[in-house]
Amino acid sequence: TVSLVIQAKFNRRPDLLAHQMYGSARLWWVFAHYNRDTLVDPIMDFKSGTRIIAPRNFTVQGTN
Repeated sequence: TVSLVIQAKFNRRPDLLAHQMYGSARLWWVFAHYNRDTLVDPIMDFKSGTRIIAPRNFTVQGTN
């Protein structure tokens, strides 16, 4: 995992950070999962200046 501070350009936009870090905006929920105590509301609590942790790399395997 990596510790980071949410930058102003990602304020209330976990989808944009997920796209930058993981290549898919659909993985925004990873931040909510890893920061359940900090991000009670995964959108409104995703504010610039907030320190969160996140996996450095994250991929989803198919369920087939």
